[in-house]
Amino acid sequence: MRYVILMLALTGCPKTEEAAAPVSRTPQIGAHLPQDATSKVYIDQLVDTTFRNFRPVEGGGAVLNYDTMGFRPDGSWSAAGGVSIMEDTMECTESGSWNMDAASSETVSVITWTVANTDCASRKPGSETRAQITLQSGGQYKFQFR
Repeated sequence: MRYVILMLALTGCPKTEEAAAPVSRTPQIGAHLPQDATSKVYIDQLVDTTFRNFRPVEGGGAVLNYDTMGFRPDGSWSAAGGVSIMEDTMECTESGSWNMDAASSETVSVITWTVANTDCASRKPGSETRAQITLQSGGQYKFQFR
């Protein structure tokens, strides 16, 4: 018995080689998003864009402003900003899901995003915003609400 233990200690346990999983350079696009070539190019650009100082809704006494907002290829989004009422601003965050119509070009599509989580005053989960987003060069963009 002593010799068996000694032999195992000297030879070590056999190593098994595991095949390395291929590393994807582009994130997987959510199955519920359009999969055509034009939409995929648009989605790649959309998720690389950080939207700054953006007001997703208008009207009312309180003003919601997103300092930053970003979309992810899995169909989720998040934003950080604040709600201003007169001179006071309360910081808040929102997140949820998004979907889009098939892109009309590599730089234009209609996006709908839904709030699932919010701590912004007067906002509730379930709020939807729909806008045509045009992505321009240099990280610029243009929103047209629908």
